[in-house]
Amino acid sequence: MHARLNKQERAEYKRLEVIASDATLSEAERELSRERIQRLRDAAVARAKLREIQGRDVTQSAAGKSSEEFEALNPAPLRSQFSSDEEYQEEHKWHQLLLDEIAAEGVLADPNASFSKRETAKRLLRKTYKAQHEMCPSISALDGSFLRDAGEDVLATPAPAPEAPAPVSAEDEFRYERYHPFSPKHKPGTTQYDDERKQWEATRDTLERWAYLGKLEKTDPEALAKEIARYQPPKDDDCDSGVQEPPEFIASPLQKQVWGEQSAKFAERRGETLATSSEPAVPSAPPPRRDIAYQLSLDGFTFFEDGEPCPIPLPSGIRTTGASVPPGYRSGFCQIPSDLRWDAIQFMWVQK
Repeated sequence: MHARLNKQERAEYKRLEVIASDATLSEAERELSRERIQRLRDAAVARAKLREIQGRDVTQSAAGKSSEEFEALNPAPLRSQFSSDEEYQEEHKWHQLLLDEIAAEGVLADPNASFSKRETAKRLLRKTYKAQHEMCPSISALDGSFLRDAGEDVLATPAPAPEAPAPVSAEDEFRYERYHPFSPKHKPGTTQYDDERKQWEATRDTLERWAYLGKLEKTDPEALAKEIARYQPPKDDDCDSGVQEPPEFIASPLQKQVWGEQSAKFAERRGETLATSSEPAVPSAPPPRRDIAYQLSLDGFTFFEDGEPCPIPLPSGIRTTGASVPPGYRSGFCQIPSDLRWDAIQFMWVQK
């Protein structure tokens, strides 16, 4: 039986030999290199033994042999050679994986192979290694190397059972980061990163608190009531916000005097008269106009809008316009009732 190293193992073997023979390095580093060299040798011997058990010729490399040659030396399994369909299907699948591995290694070893063919061969090789690892856990799913010791029988020794996961404590059961770890989308140190971190922490604190309260509801209702009361906001009477309202402003007598003078001055400019008492001022009616005289159509009697008779003859500058007859007025009476006045805008008589 002759074991060979692949291309990556040969490069690693040469690098480790240089380290092991370097006298300037410490003894611990050189000893570690010797151990790694021995592991490479053991892996190559174990891989050769595995291929020998599977009926593969180890005197030639897989890249130097075609699928047709391998098929001629190792024909496909027949159903009559196995006692059950499960064994036959498993052996047939393993045989097909070996053919795929030889074909992919042959393409990768061909210097004239195109880039697309080499990439397809790499994908097929990774898929083959993964399938071989699922059928035989002692084979690496990365490079197809033999992971067990060379002196052990691969087919006779079962793979170790995976370790059971560690039990989750009651405290870790409600940890938000256990199920949703912080995975930022921005670089640390940026504003976006800080915002993401704060939002994640706020969500974590809220959900962990609700989970804790839900646990207390089932196990200890009294503790739940105390926990809720501890976070209950205070009433408005007991709440001290720390902000004091400003006291009510009280003006001095001098300020009131100055403000009164200013108000009277502005009212004089507007043509208004301010009330002297503390009661609100009642707006007074504007004085009656004496530039317009109204004449009744019944007898020609002229008067002002407040009902006062116009002097005769009329002074110059007074315009005359018509007006309707007031209620109860008789021709030649020449006097408007004292409770009526003429509204020139509505063109009607109204009560004073």
